[in-house]
Amino acid sequence: MTEEKSRKELTVDPEFECICHKLTSEEFTALENTILEKGEILSPIITWNGIIVDGHHRYKIAQKNPEIPYKTTEIEFPDRSAAIAWICNTQLGRRNINKKQANYMLGQKYEAEKQIESLRKAL
Repeated sequence: MTEEKSRKELTVDPEFECICHKLTSEEFTALENTILEKGEILSPIITWNGIIVDGHHRYKIAQKNPEIPYKTTEIEFPDRSAAIAWICNTQLGRRNINKKQANYMLGQKYEAEKQIESLRKAL
C-alpha cells in the first residue's frame, strides 16, 4: 500500500540501517541533487510496521528538505528475521555494493533465515 506519510511516523532501526549499503558522501550528494532537481522522491520508502526497511538515504534527504514530498509502501513480514532477510536480498540486488558488503549481507541473510527456520520448527 503506497501512501503519503507524516514524517514523524517513520522509525529508523539502527540494525536495519546498518545492513543497508552506506553511500559515500559523493553518492549521497548526487542522490540529494537529483531529488532536489526533480522536486520529489520518486521511489517510495519501504516500511514494515512504520520502520524503514529500504530508503534510509531518501528519508534523510526528505528530513533535511521538508518541502520534498515522498511516499511510503508498507510491506508485511511475519517477524524481524524475515524483514532482515528481505533487506539483505534487496541490498544484494543493488549495483553499487562491493564484494565485502555482499559477503556481509549474505551472512546476515543466512543468520536471519536460520532464525526463521528455527521458529518454524518450534511451531
